[in-house]
Amino acid sequence: MKNLIIFGTSKYTDLVEHYFHQYTDYRVCGYTMTNDFIHEREYHGKPIVPYENLEKYYPSEEYEMFVAVGSNRINEARKNLYFDCKARGYRLASFIHPKAIIDPSASIGEHCIIMENVVIHAFCEIGEDSIYFPSSAITHETRVGAHSYVSSGVVVGGCTTIGDENFIGISSIINDNKIVGSRCFISAGAVVATNLNDDTFLARDGKMEKIDERRKALFTYLMKRR
Repeated sequence: MKNLIIFGTSKYTDLVEHYFHQYTDYRVCGYTMTNDFIHEREYHGKPIVPYENLEKYYPSEEYEMFVAVGSNRINEARKNLYFDCKARGYRLASFIHPKAIIDPSASIGEHCIIMENVVIHAFCEIGEDSIYFPSSAITHETRVGAHSYVSSGVVVGGCTTIGDENFIGISSIINDNKIVGSRCFISAGAVVATNLNDDTFLARDGKMEKIDERRKALFTYLMKRR
């Protein structure tokens, strides 16, 4: 049995905890958040401790971490926590659902969660600290960068290169042989039929705009309201 601490207390936390409990030998021992977000002492009967002095309660030699943070600021918040946990000596756990289909030739980075019915085809590369929701498909010889958020029903064509920190919305399609930059936001149902530069917002109707700090904050607000 391995001991696990989860950062966050949200519906996504509940999903993560369910997967680890149901399918792995991890035992969730508690939760952590930054002090300014802690309003209760417990969550599901387990302690919530301040992230600022996490080592006092759960030393890195005895506990692993999972950062249950979604797409806030287009994955920037999760990325920063990922690197901070590593700097503090914590190993970051991964979860791959037993009903995911992953070719043996594919490469999967650490601290990924890959849910049921995800297909990762031959010779694909999946970057670390990434989230893959059910029934997404990454086709042969495609690289998807680190700190990515791939929603349910996404299809990525073969021989495609996708950068880091991208949000790819539900049932969107990225055609074969495309290059998608980093920190892009692809709307649900959108079709990527041309290459995308870094920091691009692609709407369902194909309209493209540059992502700035104001729009990044707006995306975070809208995602929390879903």
